[in-house]
Amino acid sequence: MAKTDFAQLFEELKSVSYSALEECPAPQPMIVGHPSTPLGNDVDPTKPMWYVADGVCGFAYVILESGRTGFAQWLLKNGLGSKWWSNGRTKGVVVNTFPRLGFAEPGQSFEKNKFVAQKVAARLRAEGIDAWVDARID
Repeated sequence: MAKTDFAQLFEELKSVSYSALEECPAPQPMIVGHPSTPLGNDVDPTKPMWYVADGVCGFAYVILESGRTGFAQWLLKNGLGSKWWSNGRTKGVVVNTFPRLGFAEPGQSFEKNKFVAQKVAARLRAEGIDAWVDARID
């Protein structure tokens, strides 16, 4: 893949992120409040409660398994990726899918972030680039 193709692929990933955000199923909403007992699993209705329509907060990364591939090196050189560390050593590259770089804004929703990242990783795999998603709840 030529360097100009890398720029085109990065632009396609942005489009994929917007399409994915539109396709994303509605997250499971949650109610946040105070438990009725110190280790309780219920919400005390006499105390303040908040409805969170986007569900659990979280984030997701798209990771390129190898940092030695042409696309990974292109991302790093252009400030569009970051080194991914595993067990104290550099292993791959994280694709920077920030809204300021033109990607869709899934907000703080764990489910939305994960869904968008999975679609972006799938697009990379379709190009023969070994990519996967690391998603975590905040």
